[in-house]
Amino acid sequence: MTIKDSLWKGLHTVLNVGCAKVLILEISGLCSARCKYCCRGTSNHISTIKFMTAAHFEALLAHLKKTRFLPRWRGMIELYSWSEPTLNPEIDTILQITHRYKQRARLSSNFIVPWRIAPESYPYIGNVIFSLCSLQNEHYRRIYGADLQTTLAHFKEFLANRKKYNPGMSVTIHWLQYKFNTEETAAAKQYFSELLQGEFCFRGFPAYLNDLQAHLSYFRSGGQVLEGYNLEEVKEDIDLDRIIRISTKAPKSFPCPMKTPSFLVITEDGQLAQCCMVTSKHPEYRRGDILTLRRQEIIRLKKNAPICQECEQCHFPYFFFGGNEGVD
Repeated sequence: MTIKDSLWKGLHTVLNVGCAKVLILEISGLCSARCKYCCRGTSNHISTIKFMTAAHFEALLAHLKKTRFLPRWRGMIELYSWSEPTLNPEIDTILQITHRYKQRARLSSNFIVPWRIAPESYPYIGNVIFSLCSLQNEHYRRIYGADLQTTLAHFKEFLANRKKYNPGMSVTIHWLQYKFNTEETAAAKQYFSELLQGEFCFRGFPAYLNDLQAHLSYFRSGGQVLEGYNLEEVKEDIDLDRIIRISTKAPKSFPCPMKTPSFLVITEDGQLAQCCMVTSKHPEYRRGDILTLRRQEIIRLKKNAPICQECEQCHFPYFFFGGNEGVD
């Protein structure tokens, strides 16, 4: 990092003290993928509406600014949690609103369907994440329920538009490691390095379920129960015991960032979500309408949720935020 970069980073930190460092707004209630082990693909998470409207999105940003959660300067708003944000028919207007509030957008896309984002909206996007698990169509289709070559064609189309309309936009490849693709990682790195000419970030994550209740049931039962999933089928592809191995290595006190004001998740219907791992099937998924909650109420609700106590007793914050990246 250069001296200039360090100075800008320091200024950003000073200006945004007390604001949310991670701000997630789910703008879509639909996803184009049917991932085999995702809480949405298995219907263990169901949205209440199809899409957040641009008007609702703007009202939320105005309230977040008033309650001092919105970064004061050059923040990055993640416009996704469990869904495909580019499906929202008002995505261009939402991106324009994000820019108007002096924020940048981060999108996570599976690229199963072509992007419908207008060229003039590309400069408002700071980062795009592309998640996948294999460069073999058989494996990819089995997990994502889609055709790999079609997906890659859409991704290449996006890259061409990025080059024309916002070459400064960063791209991150999230590579999910399953038992069946352990030998593919090096080839995947090489493929995307050549495709993106080295201008990208490649992050490997051992695959896990994005469903806290399932993890809790597995931990409590000593590996005998996996709530909402076929245990034997999941274990064929995912190293579930990794959860227990890593969690038992946790320090006595590992702070969960999602309980703090620095981490805020908002559902597609504008509700405060307790956590990006608590699904809609749990009563503590929605904690209250953001537009009616004051700053201290939001902080109190996030800090005192019973589901958080259960999670901390199993040391899962360390698994999710401290020890799951890479290999153990």
